[in-house]
Amino acid sequence: DKEYLKPMIGYFYDTFMNAVSENRPLLTKEVLTNVTGAKVFAPPMAKELGYVDAIVPTQAHAIEALAEASGLKDTKYQVVSLE
Repeated sequence: DKEYLKPMIGYFYDTFMNAVSENRPLLTKEVLTNVTGAKVFAPPMAKELGYVDAIVPTQAHAIEALAEASGLKDTKYQVVSLE
């Protein structure tokens, strides 16, 4: 049912647009809307287009990959979220 899916699609659209525009300073929401036609991309296509650096299943995986890339894999570290 299309009406059932609309809020879910809207959620993923907003999440994608916010994530890209917050983490890619040159890709504002205006640029994304005008350049891409405001489309949401599957992770492999988003990576191919340069909207994401890597495809990771969870935030924990992303943090682990960052720790490894930073040489902290076998070191104790703490993740702090600022709001």
